Amino acid sequence: MAIALIGVSFVIYPVLTQPSDGGTTTTTPTTSTTSTSTQTTTTTTTTTSTSTTTTTTSGGYSLTVQADSGGTTNPSPGTYNHDEGTTVTVSANPSTDFSIEDWTLDGDYLASQASSQDVLMDSNHVIKAWFTYTGTQVKLLVGTNTGGYTKMIVPNSIDPISGSYYYDANTTITLEAIPTGVYLFDYWDVNGQNMGNATQYTFTLTSNTVITPQFLDPSSGLSILGLDLSSITIVEVVGAMTVLAIAYVILTNVKRKKNA
Repeated sequence: MAIALIGVSFVIYPVLTQPSDGGTTTTTPTTSTTSTSTQTTTTTTTTTSTSTTTTTTSGGYSLTVQADSGGTTNPSPGTYNHDEGTTVTVSANPSTDFSIEDWTLDGDYLASQASSQDVLMDSNHVIKAWFTYTGTQVKLLVGTNTGGYTKMIVPNSIDPISGSYYYDANTTITLEAIPTGVYLFDYWDVNGQNMGNATQYTFTLTSNTVITPQFLDPSSGLSILGLDLSSITIVEVVGAMTVLAIAYVILTNVKRKKNA
């Protein structure tokens, strides 16, 4: 059997033995040290942590500046950040034949035709300058609608066209409605009146006019006697028409026989 002694010192003390001749023998003690060395290996793992820091201006607010057609602003339309408590001056710069009509702040009209407005940055704000036409030309406003768009053919080629335009009185205008996707052109809405379903519409601009093309989704809202046909396929429609035709022929023949 093996015994492992780790880091232990032991001493062998003298032992007296009796020699055969009757004398005394002394054995000198011997000190023996057994040392065991233990090696410790340390592994260090370094973890790299990635963090994203977003820096914001403490106490700052955003000011969004907007301008209606007919002019611009100073500063230019856009969004700007300002410190809390700052007063920002926004000026209106009307184009030729336009003047400032009003201001809106956060959607509320200020009932002011002043050339500038001061905005106190106590929260996020949106300010917009509105302009009005003061010239002698006539305004044409082309509206938009789901299902298509409008292009102008006369007096200018504009494709697509939407928004406000100004022309001399008695200018001839030709517009064309362009349906998209599955939509079909329905009619022209001119100042709230149905002006027909021809895709091209020509008229004389004598006064301010609002014109909007109306488009129709053929798969939506179709019904006969309250029956929704929006999910019925062409095959089903043809089949139903065939059945109705056969039924008509049968009923006609029965009626003839009765009259014979």
